[in-house]
Amino acid sequence: MTIPNPMGCAECDIDRDRHARQYSETAGWHTWQQPTQQQIKDRMRARRETAQARKLTKELEAQLYAEDPSDRADAYLALQAMESDEPW
Repeated sequence: MTIPNPMGCAECDIDRDRHARQYSETAGWHTWQQPTQQQIKDRMRARRETAQARKLTKELEAQLYAEDPSDRADAYLALQAMESDEPW
C-alpha cells in the first residue's frame, strides 16, 4: 500500500527533487510536471483514506490477539471485509 504524493509529478507521482527524466506508459519520457489542483486534492484524499485504513487495520489486528475470543472473531471478519483489490 503506497501513500500518494500530493505534489508528485502529474504523470508519475514522483517527487520533484528525485524526478529527473522518467518514463511512463502514458507520457513516455518526461520531466517533472506540476500536478493539477484536482490531482492534488484527489491525492490528499487518498492519503487520508490510506492513513485511516492503516489505523483501523492496526486496531483490528490488536483485537485479533485479544484474550476474548468474541473480539477476535469480530476483528477477523472486519479485516476480511476491508480487503480490496485496489493496489493502495
